[in-house]
Amino acid sequence: MAGGTHMWPVVDLTDLLDVLDLTEAGPGRFRARNVTSTLPTTLGSQTLAQAVIAAERTVPHMAVQSLHGVFPRGGYADRDVEVEVETVQSGRALATVQVSFRQEGREHARVCWPC
Repeated sequence: MAGGTHMWPVVDLTDLLDVLDLTEAGPGRFRARNVTSTLPTTLGSQTLAQAVIAAERTVPHMAVQSLHGVFPRGGYADRDVEVEVETVQSGRALATVQVSFRQEGREHARVCWPC
């Protein structure tokens, strides 16, 4: 981040680990909350970590090798997140998965692996 480390968000490790425990809301659907930090928006690193958790729960026989994320708009840190996993393809050696993050019906992030 530009501006030095004093600009970095402050995050409690226990809180971070807690937000990685996604609540299952149905097949390929989860509910999550955001980590409490000094920023009003969701943290991209947290979103990527939640995407890995959601994807690996949906296709547990696969391991994430790479991922790509796009963040078309900022998410609100103080609101819960709906996480939806779409398995595009799943075979013996490779799977392609897309994970969407929505708040109030609006997508704010999409992560896929592999792309």
